[in-house]
Amino acid sequence: MHVQLIGWGTNGNPRLLGGKDSEGKGINEILTDMGINSITTYNWTGSGIYEDYIRWGEEAMSLQNKWDSTLTIPYFPNVSIGWDNTPRYPKKGKESVVHFNNSPESFAAYLQKAKKYATDHPEQPKLIIINAWNEWVEGSYLEPDMLWGYGYLEAVKKVMSGAYNPYVKK
Repeated sequence: MHVQLIGWGTNGNPRLLGGKDSEGKGINEILTDMGINSITTYNWTGSGIYEDYIRWGEEAMSLQNKWDSTLTIPYFPNVSIGWDNTPRYPKKGKESVVHFNNSPESFAAYLQKAKKYATDHPEQPKLIIINAWNEWVEGSYLEPDMLWGYGYLEAVKKVMSGAYNPYVKK
């Protein structure tokens, strides 16, 4: 059996990224004790929430690199579609919603980075986590909608088939 942990944490949490817990154990020792085989993240919100998808993606990539350089077990990359959980938490403001540069083209660029990450780690299975298929209440979904149609699904197809070209806009 392969046990994968959904890591959370933030850029500023040293315990999760190489510090010691209250018993003096580091993250890798804790993961070994728990029998964890790999880690991924549920989405990019562990790196913070930013109004600009590109900034959000860059912060998430930075956190991904910290997980990768710290862990002795595989880390599997994650790509988020977007984020808007104000339907669930209506008192949140626009600063809690990813709404600039949030498009299938931006998503494709980060999916391409995740694909490169997987290629650059030949010792582990080629697994990329996408958040999410249908998290409508969090504004994170691959399913077609009125704004982008099949754009996100088409982006997945282009990147995974090798047809993605960042210099050609649809």
